[in-house]
Amino acid sequence: MEKLKIELYTCGFNEEFQLPFAIDYWKRLITDESELKVIYYDNCSTDHSLEILSKYDWIEVKQFDTGGEMNEQILSFIRNNCWKGSKADWCIVVDVDEVFYSKDFIGELKRMKKDLVGAVACDWYALCGDDVPVYKEGVLLHQQIGKAYKQYINHREGFGDYGKIQLFNPKMAIDMKYSMGMHYAFPSCPIVYNTNIIQIHFDKGYGYQWKIQKRRELWKRLNPKLKSMGVCAEYGWEEEKIKKEYLENQEKSINLNLVL
Repeated sequence: MEKLKIELYTCGFNEEFQLPFAIDYWKRLITDESELKVIYYDNCSTDHSLEILSKYDWIEVKQFDTGGEMNEQILSFIRNNCWKGSKADWCIVVDVDEVFYSKDFIGELKRMKKDLVGAVACDWYALCGDDVPVYKEGVLLHQQIGKAYKQYINHREGFGDYGKIQLFNPKMAIDMKYSMGMHYAFPSCPIVYNTNIIQIHFDKGYGYQWKIQKRRELWKRLNPKLKSMGVCAEYGWEEEKIKKEYLENQEKSINLNLVL
């Protein structure tokens, strides 16, 4: 039996904390019925990211250099072009802190391939925990944190609100036309809404102090031109505003483990 071929594309800078958690989700895509190739675009990391990635022969690292800046225009170019020419059955284009989860993800992918599904929309949940988690091999991050709130990224007629369109069949989706941050996509194929798969956004959900720290780091790296355009303006919020938003999101959070 021919295995289902999956390719996952992602970009990262100094992701040594996030990577072990993300890789545990990626590993679930390697089964007797499926194989996975990860193409990781590294933006000249200075931490232990490359050391972590080198442990896996199914992860290929490619380097790109933005001169130390976070530049969403360059990231958008990569996301819109990195997968083109892929011979895989399914492509996944995500940030390191964005993962897919289903109790039978491979079964869902096989069914949707048979049904000639082009691109997939799913519900999207952002983790919103109390403390910085400690990595425990084999314990998925959402199982450890639990708290998450439903985050609305897109809205389309007939679907309602859902997350980013990051899962697609490259043979049917000739172009994804991602906006900056992949908040919007306009794939050249029909979108199917799948209620058996969810997207989980780590979203710096390790307590508001951690989120403040990470937003400060991102704001410092953000390209000045993009700052002037208002792109990622939330990275520059005052600390009290970030804390207030975080606590409000916690109030509306559910225990994600009870709905999966």
